[in-house]
Amino acid sequence: MIIIYIAIIIPISILVGVIGNERKLGFWPAFFWSALLSPLVGFWIAILSDKKEKETYDFVYYKKLAKEAEQHGEITEALDFYTDSLVHLENDYKNLDVKSEEGRQRHIKAIAEKIEELNKIKLESIKSSL
Repeated sequence: MIIIYIAIIIPISILVGVIGNERKLGFWPAFFWSALLSPLVGFWIAILSDKKEKETYDFVYYKKLAKEAEQHGEITEALDFYTDSLVHLENDYKNLDVKSEEGRQRHIKAIAEKIEELNKIKLESIKSSL
């Protein structure tokens, strides 16, 4: 009986845990309920739990707006949007894995360089208008 439990129930419970991982319930509670009650009950508990909210990437939204403003020659607006994008990148993402953190740092560097470039353009525009 224990061998059947280990050979069948535990692997199926792991699969139910994977389903639960996509939900607010999480892997371990889904696995626990599946192993304790039955995989079918654990499956339904996992499926009926709320879905995780998808992460929104606000920095992407503001970066897109910044690029559009820049293309229309609206340098001040583009600077504001790039700055908003940079603020979100610097503050919204915590406890990232190494690869994601490296990507975040690349985005921060690229946006900071873009802000510097646009500030130079803005300054030259102001000087030329004087």
